[in-house]
Parts: sequence; C-alpha cells; structure tokens
Amino acid sequence: MRSLFYKNVLTATVTSGTLTTGAVLAISKVETGKWWAGINAIYHMVEGDNVDQPLNYDSVRSLVGCFVNCAAMGGWAVIHETIFLKSKSKNRLANAAIITALAYLIDYHIVPKRYTPGFEKRFSNRGVALGYLAMFIAFAVSHRWKPVPDKL
Repeated sequence: MRSLFYKNVLTATVTSGTLTTGAVLAISKVETGKWWAGINAIYHMVEGDNVDQPLNYDSVRSLVGCFVNCAAMGGWAVIHETIFLKSKSKNRLANAAIITALAYLIDYHIVPKRYTPGFEKRFSNRGVALGYLAMFIAFAVSHRWKPVPDKL
C-alpha cells in the first residue's frame, strides 16, 4: 500500500507540476505578452520583492521558478493523496477542490507576502484564478494515470 501511495504522489506531482507550469506560461503570454513573466515572478521568494524579475527567459530565475512551482505541487500532491486515502468520500472533484482551496488560502492568507507564488504581481485576478483552476484540473484528472493496486 505504501508503494502505491508513493507512485500516486509521483503521478500527481508530475501531472500538477506540468499542467500548472504550462498554465502559468500560457497566462503569462496572454496577460503580459511574454511567456516567462509569471514563472520568473516566483523567483521573488529568493531575491525578495524589491528586485524586478525579468519578463523573458532567464537561465536562473526561470529554472528556479519552474522548480519551486513543481516542488510546491509535490507538497500538495502528498496532502492530496493523504486526504484521498483517509477520506470517506472518494469524490475526486471534491478532493481536488479542497486541495486547491487550501493552497489558495495558504498562499495568499497565511504565509508571509514574500512566500506567495509571485505571479499575482504579473497577472490579473482572473489570471491567478486560472492558475488555480489548472491546479484543480490537474488533481482532478491525475488519477487517470495512477497505477491500480493488484487484486488479491
């Protein structure tokens, strides 16, 4: 069972990391005209809010932004899988909604401003909401690629 949990976490991490990174890139292009603006904004966690982040690809800021986003999705994947295992309800949409709402609550109302995702500095409220929608979709569909336990 433990092995299945880790496989599910890995699957959810890859799914959510890929989908949210892709969504942030697309939202960046639509809202700023530059693909990397939202991803680079995540780097504010490292340099602080007083440093302007570049709009275009930057070998350090862009890669760190992608890594931080995917690492965050990995953390949420662990929580998602834990909730899914312990939940009496196996409703995937409800569990994905819980994780997404919890992520938003923590990202914007609990952690210090320095540790917010950062893309809110580049995106409209609609763009931020679309980013969280991508997270919801990723967790809602990640079960499609998860291994099925062997039947005894």
